[in-house]
Amino acid sequence: MPSFFTQHRCRANLRSCARMCGVLAAILLFTVPCAANAQDSLVVLVNNISISGEFSLRGLTAAFPYPVMTVMTVIDRAGNPIIGLADTLRWLGPQDRAENGSPIPQIWKRLLEYHRDNPSLPLDPDLFNQRPGPLFTEVRWTNPVATSTMLVMDVSSSMREELPEAKEGVIAFLDQLHSLDRAGVIQFCAAIRELRPFTNDKNALKANVAAAEYCNGTAIYDALMTAIQETKLENNRRAIILYTDGEDTRSALSYEAVIDSAKFYNIPIFTIALGAQIDTAILQQIAAQTGGLFFQTSDAAEFKAVYERLAALLQNFYVMAHGSPDPVRNGTWRVVDVTIGDPIRPGKGKGEYFVPAGPALQPTDLELTMTSITSRVVSENGRIINAVQPGEGYKYSLRVHNRGPEQAQSIILAHVLPDSVRFIQATASPFYVKNDSLAWQILKLNAGSTDSITVTVQLASQVPQTLQKLISRANIFAANDNSPANNSAADTVRVVFPAPPLLPTDVAVNVTSRTDTTIIENGRVVNATKPGQPYAYTIELRNLGPARAENIHLRQSLPDSVRFISASRTPVAAAGDSLIWQIPQLEAGTDDSITVTVQLAPNVPPEMQLLITKVDLFAANDNSPGNNSATDTVRVVFPAPPLLPTDVAVNVTSRTDTTIIENGRVVNATKPGQPYEYTIELRNLGPARAGNIHLRQSLPDSVRFISASRTPVAAAGDS
Repeated sequence: MPSFFTQHRCRANLRSCARMCGVLAAILLFTVPCAANAQDSLVVLVNNISISGEFSLRGLTAAFPYPVMTVMTVIDRAGNPIIGLADTLRWLGPQDRAENGSPIPQIWKRLLEYHRDNPSLPLDPDLFNQRPGPLFTEVRWTNPVATSTMLVMDVSSSMREELPEAKEGVIAFLDQLHSLDRAGVIQFCAAIRELRPFTNDKNALKANVAAAEYCNGTAIYDALMTAIQETKLENNRRAIILYTDGEDTRSALSYEAVIDSAKFYNIPIFTIALGAQIDTAILQQIAAQTGGLFFQTSDAAEFKAVYERLAALLQNFYVMAHGSPDPVRNGTWRVVDVTIGDPIRPGKGKGEYFVPAGPALQPTDLELTMTSITSRVVSENGRIINAVQPGEGYKYSLRVHNRGPEQAQSIILAHVLPDSVRFIQATASPFYVKNDSLAWQILKLNAGSTDSITVTVQLASQVPQTLQKLISRANIFAANDNSPANNSAADTVRVVFPAPPLLPTDVAVNVTSRTDTTIIENGRVVNATKPGQPYAYTIELRNLGPARAENIHLRQSLPDSVRFISASRTPVAAAGDSLIWQIPQLEAGTDDSITVTVQLAPNVPPEMQLLITKVDLFAANDNSPGNNSATDTVRVVFPAPPLLPTDVAVNVTSRTDTTIIENGRVVNATKPGQPYEYTIELRNLGPARAGNIHLRQSLPDSVRFISASRTPVAAAGDS
């Protein structure tokens, strides 16, 4: 359809501006923002600037001072939306390229924010100089996000002839909406005749429009103010569309009040004037100053085309998220000044938003920590370090803690992954994902509170052998964090490459206790310890062969109430009741041992009778797990009440089959190979009972024990 644009920010009379910038072509006239150069071939409508959570998109929610979120519609001078200046799936930063292949800074050339009433403030208005830098994303009709549009219909009696075509145009707009879009309808004449609140029920809205009937009077400004009050409550991309064929004759409010209110709530108003005789100056001004467009047609039959064009404009747009260069809530109007394009197709646009006065943000202190989580570890210089093999997945835990004393606001968490590591998923979806960079927004974090995000990643399956370390870094930015020293974190994961296949072998483990106390239990000597006493364990490893054992992982679980004191080989980890050793290798047919000194707590309950320790062994090439675990039990003995003193005497007498006379005395004798006996006699001379008697006989050299009338609890060597 033939059409052209005039500039609507000219300072001169608006009608003379229209004459200067163009002439009415065919039946339809659009007016668009003025630019410094009237030959600019692109038009940028800057509107819907959000700072208070009223707009969210792709993981970001509007906040002040970051992110200020600005909706921008870019069209050519024929009114067609320009696409490809960002990305329809994600946010792009200054280092990225848009869908059309151009670097972001070459498209979004000059981005400024300054005070409307004092453009010299702030000192550095360039948005590319702020941290974080500006981000851009694109929304198209084909990948929609929710919009909210209030359709304001003039049903005054002068519209009697054109009302059917007007209804057709509004219904055509509703037909273009997606299921997630919301719309409302206001019908007015001298007053509001019908108000249909926002809904996504298109059929109900279309029925309401179809039932519209004309009435007398025209109260345009009152109807628009009602539309603003309804639309300001919506959290989507918001707009108001008005058509009328006359001048306001009944409103209690002024058009200036409408403009001020629409600007305050950042709601663009698109105005459509029907007829060539209508005074369009005020309708143009309303559209110009609120970030909308003005349309004029002399034929109501063209309403459908106008509304279809508007549907395309409202559902194809860009969103910029930026940090305000003046982060103070000081009751000022801010101008967002955008220049795009290249020397062949430049374009400019401006929008305004108001920052209410408020108390200055009080400083607080955010602390960031990052920890990797892997399924394997390596020992390096006596330390356990997380490790991963090529192709394996692992995780990072990012933890943001507000140390206080105030609530932290407008927090951005940025995470840079190591080379050759790709992002899989996170417990909270990042709003920015590009190659190795991720970013999240945390709107608020109370003093003393913590927020955590777990990120799942994967190391590429094919990486060079020179890649030894995976170093990941993270940073946080917050509007009121004045202590940057703890705003960064890093973590290193070792890359380990699979070794050649190992030959199977068999490693056995055994553990034996050594105590200063023993007791007799069922005729056996059992190691025992008393509360507060130290004792030891000897862990023995034996490689039964036939191959060298590799990467041996040894874990001892200590009994309850027993604490680790020392070991002949320092464990790589000692946490709670677990001790861990890493032994690189053990040759076939060789042994290794570790002595562990421990201590039983001095105060243990009487019911604690047994101290059971367990040792588990794992070797990379041990295919015989049956002997990879061992246990040992130590008895707990509690001190008995003090014993009364007594006197026990012992005597030993031999009895042989042979005797000899020696110095006039008969002496027992034996011949080589002959058996003989000893009688050991004990006598308690009193005055009290003797307890816990330990009797040891040492046999002569070359004499072996055969039997006894009472079986000894131990018979070893000559004892």
